[in-house]
Amino acid sequence: MSGTTRSTAVAATASLLAAAPLAAVTAADRWLVVAAVPIVLVATAGWALRRVRLPATTVVVIQTALVTWWLGVLAALGGPAAWSAGAVGWRAFVPSPEWADRLGDTAGAGVATLREHAAPVPVDPGVVVLLVGCVGVMAVAVDLVAVALRRVALAGPILASAYLVAAGVLPNGVPWAWFVPPACGYLLLLAVEHTRHVTHWGRGCAVDAAGLPKRPGTALARTARRVGGLALVAAVAVPAVLPGVGDGVLPGRWGDVERWASAPAPGEDPIVDIHRNLRRPDDVTVIEFTTWSGDPPYLRSAVYGEFDGRQWHQAGGDILGRVEVGLPPPPGLAATEVTLIGYDLTLTDDYPWRSLPLPYPSRYVDIEGEWYYDAATLAVVSPTDDPRGTSYHVEAVDVAADPEAMRDATDPGHRLDPMRELPDGLAETIRPYVEEAVGGAATGYDQARALEEWFRAGGGFTYDLDVVDQGGSAASLVTFLEDRRGYCEQYAATMAVMARSLGIPARLAVGFLPGERADDGRYIVSAHDAHAWPELYFAGTGWVGFEPTPPDRGTGIPDDTEPDAGQLDGDRPDGDRPGAAPTGSAGGSAGMPGLPGDGEPGITGVDGGSLAWLLGGAAAATIALAVAARSVSSRREHRRRWRRAAATPALAAEAAWADLRLMALDLGLTRASLASPRVTAHRLAEIVELDQESRRLLDGVVRAVERARYGPHVDPVPTLERDVAMLRRTLLRSRPAARRLLARLWPATGAAAGRGGTPPRPRPAG
Repeated sequence: MSGTTRSTAVAATASLLAAAPLAAVTAADRWLVVAAVPIVLVATAGWALRRVRLPATTVVVIQTALVTWWLGVLAALGGPAAWSAGAVGWRAFVPSPEWADRLGDTAGAGVATLREHAAPVPVDPGVVVLLVGCVGVMAVAVDLVAVALRRVALAGPILASAYLVAAGVLPNGVPWAWFVPPACGYLLLLAVEHTRHVTHWGRGCAVDAAGLPKRPGTALARTARRVGGLALVAAVAVPAVLPGVGDGVLPGRWGDVERWASAPAPGEDPIVDIHRNLRRPDDVTVIEFTTWSGDPPYLRSAVYGEFDGRQWHQAGGDILGRVEVGLPPPPGLAATEVTLIGYDLTLTDDYPWRSLPLPYPSRYVDIEGEWYYDAATLAVVSPTDDPRGTSYHVEAVDVAADPEAMRDATDPGHRLDPMRELPDGLAETIRPYVEEAVGGAATGYDQARALEEWFRAGGGFTYDLDVVDQGGSAASLVTFLEDRRGYCEQYAATMAVMARSLGIPARLAVGFLPGERADDGRYIVSAHDAHAWPELYFAGTGWVGFEPTPPDRGTGIPDDTEPDAGQLDGDRPDGDRPGAAPTGSAGGSAGMPGLPGDGEPGITGVDGGSLAWLLGGAAAATIALAVAARSVSSRREHRRRWRRAAATPALAAEAAWADLRLMALDLGLTRASLASPRVTAHRLAEIVELDQESRRLLDGVVRAVERARYGPHVDPVPTLERDVAMLRRTLLRSRPAARRLLARLWPATGAAAGRGGTPPRPRPAG
């Protein structure tokens, strides 16, 4: 293997190892299989294009195009368009305008998923396209820096990028084991590159006990492995034993500052953090409150009213007001005489979001600082003040909702049309599930109750925090309806979407359950009480909360329980506390070809066999490209060698010897070493049973090379090329058929023939 080939292969291996830490930020790691394909494409293209001496910029452009092509293939087989059309077959491999649009849509969906979820993120098609794209870009950069430019040291930051991303996004960092693969890849790159440098210094050749030359670089490689291994062990072990700086080092006020600085900043988007709060290993207290109400309500922090098929966006209008003057009446509520209930709330330093948690609908909020309400949602937020550590008083409306009034509610008109909008095609996709859920329910309220009951008891749904596809996108909701496993965000978002398909205005609320009541009468709300639920609009009553998330296993909703406008069903969904409901792992991702859950087909209609076909086709194409490039490169070198040979007899002798050495390498008869032509010919004669004529031809080639390298005069030998061709045929006949086929498909290159040093320049005559 030539130096360039070895460097290319090692760079590809290092890129694959460096990509491994990204598996820690996803809910499943099987996407790494398809991530290996662009690495192979980049390495093969780089090796082949450098053989024909294309400029480095051209090589990078072609490599980038190949990575983009593979991303397009993944998008075509697993993107949004394919979810309704099924598998697209060979057209997935042919670029087209639709192909490019599908790639853009899938990548956009992936960005939405990353914004929507905390790590580990679900592995949907968009996320896979983004991750594989990052791996491909990393492979191109490593190939350029380490192989084309031969600046291996600069490849270190590139190889470390995936590990740094994983360490930065995971709440508790990454285990030390994820540091090892990229570190090993970098050490391997350094070892190969510096071995190449040292073997070209012209050092003396060591010999073994038989007097034959040892393979160059053996001792150097052994030393490098020892030093690299010690460095790797030290990098992993030393940080684990170094003492950390705890609160006791900086006592008093400085300890408080340190604890405040290390606390997580309030999140910008509650829906992004809800799953992370539910999965927190430490169930910290986030809210404490007291009230004289005997039935404490859910505490709402944010409202989402716009759904574009990828994610939910926060609802709100253009009318903002200071909370000091009081909040406006709740939208849609016809009652003029209402009862107010008071609440005193305190947010701890672990409260995760910027908006205030409030019972809905609140009318008065007494709080210090600069706080504003949104007239459309009654959400309260501050552009400057941090809610953590804040105490405030709230008075909320106690609305006595009348089920009959909601059954008789009229259409609210066009002003709420945005709360009934759905992405194109989604209503048709979910229609069978809607019909199954609502049955013969006639009024909007009865349909809403039927949906709620279907999710909680009648539809066979299971609460599960460990589902792989955790998002609120249209594709995730379809997967949720198919698998019937998920957690509160998916129940709430899906019910809101199904209600919209029935013409009922619906939106998504995010906040907290009421928590647990302490002995002193306070209610303690923890991070694990984070929750999502849908709000549906009925004229005359306003926005009404529903609870589709199942309660604890075996517990149903009493048939006579009706939700009121201010709070949800009295049955608390205990399933929304981690561990309360039966859980399991989906074991995979639906929607990506070859990444189904537990052997089930994904929503694209592409099953696990398609992944094998996909990877098999990509591997076959890569191998065919590599074989063709190798064969073309070998033939070009042969022709170039003999064109130069016409200039002098010395070059003709070297060309003949190079041809013979390459064939011997192809057939496994010798290896690249510093052995002289005479010693090499002696080995060949011992291994291969040569007839008298072949021995004479071999001896003639050796004498010609020795005269060219060491003799004062070089006489031309016109039959050298023909003699070498005859020797090649003799050597080929001596080897098994499989070895002959391998020699023809993957011939050695000229660099391999000359490895171990450059032959002495022929001395001038005289």
